[in-house]
Amino acid sequence: MVEWDRRVAREAEHQARIEAAFDWADEHDRLGHVAPALEWLDKASALSGGLTPAYREKRLRLSREVARP
Repeated sequence: MVEWDRRVAREAEHQARIEAAFDWADEHDRLGHVAPALEWLDKASALSGGLTPAYREKRLRLSREVARP
């Protein structure tokens, strides 16, 4: 049972990291901080195994903002 508790705790911690990465990406985007928002989206993607369609759209929009002269 102790091992099960450890697994559940690790999974909960992992999910919390994923949620935090998305939250930071959203907050940086809200503040207009494009580069950090993209970095947090990359972290969230790596942690979660990919982005939802909405976050893929957000990443595309932010990438376009960075590419603008």
